[in-house]
Amino acid sequence: MSQPDINAKTRQAATDENALPLGGTTLIGTLTGPNGPVALVRLRRGTIRRIEKGDRLNGAQVAAIEDGRLLLNRAGQPEALSMPRS
Repeated sequence: MSQPDINAKTRQAATDENALPLGGTTLIGTLTGPNGPVALVRLRRGTIRRIEKGDRLNGAQVAAIEDGRLLLNRAGQPEALSMPRS
C-alpha cells in the first residue's frame, strides 16, 4: 500500500488562494512588543515592515495600533487598515 504524499496534502490544506491582497499595503499582524503594540505590514512590492505608533506609512502617520487594526492620520483625516478576513 503506498503512502499518501503528506507534503502535497499539507500544502493544499495550508494554502488559501487570494487570502492576502497583493496589490497594495496589507496589515498582516499586530502584536505587543517590549515597547508596546507593533504591526507587521506587507507593502505593495512584497516587503514586510514592522510599524510602531508614530511611524509614517504611505504618507500617513500611525496614530494607534489595535488588535487586528492600524489607525492612521492622513492630513488630519482618520483612516484604518484592518487585517484581511478569510
